[in-house]
Amino acid sequence: MGFVPYGMERATLDDKQKIRKMLEYLGITHPAHQVEFLSALLGKPFDTTKMSRQDFMTLRTKIKNIQTEKDKA
Repeated sequence: MGFVPYGMERATLDDKQKIRKMLEYLGITHPAHQVEFLSALLGKPFDTTKMSRQDFMTLRTKIKNIQTEKDKA
């Protein structure tokens, strides 16, 4: 296998589960709605089967920011 730049390797199944749990906490439970929401956060079409580690880190940060704002309100 060739060289894969840092952050471009595939996200693990645990990473995908963390994102799913974070979205469920926000009240986004339907899979189609989750994909639309993640696409809006990333600013590009989102494919759950091809999520990179970099995408995971970006999504986790943005969703955490949304969660803290929700908790403040």
